[in-house]
Amino acid sequence: MAELKVIGPEDRLFATSTSLFNRLNARSSDQLLRHALVRSYSKGEFIFRTGEHPQFAYVVLSGCVALTGHSDEGRNTVVEFLEPGECFALAAVALDKPYLLSARAATEIRLMHIPAERVRALIQSNHEFSLSMVEILSHHWRQLVEQITDLKLKSSAQRLGAYLLTLAKGPASSDVRLPSERQLVAARLGMTPESLSRAFARLRQLGVIGHGQTVVVKDAKRLRAFCEGRDQS
Repeated sequence: MAELKVIGPEDRLFATSTSLFNRLNARSSDQLLRHALVRSYSKGEFIFRTGEHPQFAYVVLSGCVALTGHSDEGRNTVVEFLEPGECFALAAVALDKPYLLSARAATEIRLMHIPAERVRALIQSNHEFSLSMVEILSHHWRQLVEQITDLKLKSSAQRLGAYLLTLAKGPASSDVRLPSERQLVAARLGMTPESLSRAFARLRQLGVIGHGQTVVVKDAKRLRAFCEGRDQS
């Protein structure tokens, strides 16, 4: 198992560009980073499991993390993917409650670990940090509401299209790379792999061309109209 290491200068610089630090001045950032540690994980390795008590909050430095849920019957699903710059486990740490999901390395990853007690102390003592936490948790809540709404109201093809749009960078043609293999992406979207294949086939008519984890969105504006129900072609 890889060891936790003291955060280095390059990782400190990257961390201060993330949403957790966007309201913090240099002094407040140092208060948070002086206790931060870094660790690498191999693909498939668990970071934590459902029900464990939180020891750290995390920032993704490189790679992709999958947050996963598990039923009593042994079924698993992907709830969300997290990529560089994103923070996670903040709610469990702030409330000092067990994790509701598991976190696993979807690729080889590097994570910044911030001790849970340090996070809770800063919430109590640092107004800037408290505001950052409110913003991040509010953003996570809105993402969850959007995901639930899509699951209830959109077709498989619309859900896939909307997800691709969140990954696309430009308003027109854009190359998109899926965060993980298609089987896990299907789980994230509430589909079977077969349903995902049919959804990709449906979107081909709208200029979405995919092979493996690489997808080309030729007309993001038209795809967005389809996902919003404004283009039934």
